[in-house]
Amino acid sequence: MATSTAVVSALVLWRIDIGGSDPVAPPEAEGAAQPEDEEVEGTQWSNLQGSRTFLEGDHPVNTLAFDSDGGLLAIGDDGAGQEGGNAYIKDVETGDDIITFDEHDGSVWSVAFSPDETVLATGDDAGTIRLWDIDSGEVIDELQGDVYNGSFLEFSPDGTTLAANHRLGYAQLWDIDSGDEISFEEYDDFVSAVAFGLDSTILAIVEGDGSVQLWNADSGDRVTTLEEHEGEMHFMTFGPDDKTLVTSSDDYTVQLWNADSGDLITTLEEAGENQAMVAFAPDGATVAGSGEDFGVRLWDTDSGDHITTLEEHGDTVWSAEFSPDGTTLATAAEDGRVLLWDLY
Repeated sequence: MATSTAVVSALVLWRIDIGGSDPVAPPEAEGAAQPEDEEVEGTQWSNLQGSRTFLEGDHPVNTLAFDSDGGLLAIGDDGAGQEGGNAYIKDVETGDDIITFDEHDGSVWSVAFSPDETVLATGDDAGTIRLWDIDSGEVIDELQGDVYNGSFLEFSPDGTTLAANHRLGYAQLWDIDSGDEISFEEYDDFVSAVAFGLDSTILAIVEGDGSVQLWNADSGDRVTTLEEHEGEMHFMTFGPDDKTLVTSSDDYTVQLWNADSGDLITTLEEAGENQAMVAFAPDGATVAGSGEDFGVRLWDTDSGDHITTLEEHGDTVWSAEFSPDGTTLATAAEDGRVLLWDLY
């Protein structure tokens, strides 16, 4: 049953002023002479300010996702001290609770909005994936999977298919209209992440041996394999150009790939311990990476330079997501907090 009482741990708002070659003055200083910004190749960063706590609590937060206009944030937590975790949607601007989905049997490790934003998919570590009607809060369907710590759900951009990774060595795909499972390739190792290309045709699957398999989701044919990481790979996602992939691994590296050719473009510098999640900014100019060293690293994708590390979480940062307009970075961590970093 859905309720309107959220159990979010904490939400903290941050402001970072970012500019391109012509930094924009803050409103209170507009028209005034500005100090020179310290340049980092490809990007200029300045005026990192403090934070304000938006909401306080004590549940570890595992996952989050923005809706398409960035006005809503879906969050999944551990539900510490309860029978199961919770998923809930909050208004980003006001912080108001929109709705809570509380029928989970385990910690919620993945949330995803459908492209038409009528459905929220959630996955808990008890192995159940639920599709919720966002307006009514009712369960539309329950899909049996094997979602676990570090799992990911993703809708195809055309909204017809839901994909999930499976610990037993295969990707699971479901037809949204019928609820039927679509069979797919089995692997010798566990599958740690899945992602669709923007046209819904290419499906990228991360295998635990450190490789990414790119498949044609319609025909089931393998397109190419990306193999450079020396350790277990945790996550990957497509860039906004649909031609670049970013991957993270426990070999302390984050890498950019050409998805068409399968060639490694570059290895990003100064990646921290066990980067758990990586995300592209909507303009493709920046990559964020989070992990077990409690920091969130930002890189310039053109130069490969490490820009800065955001260090306010007190435990593993499980999730990092840019808002669709690129003005906000949201991060969720084991310390029970979600931080919103205002980028403009």
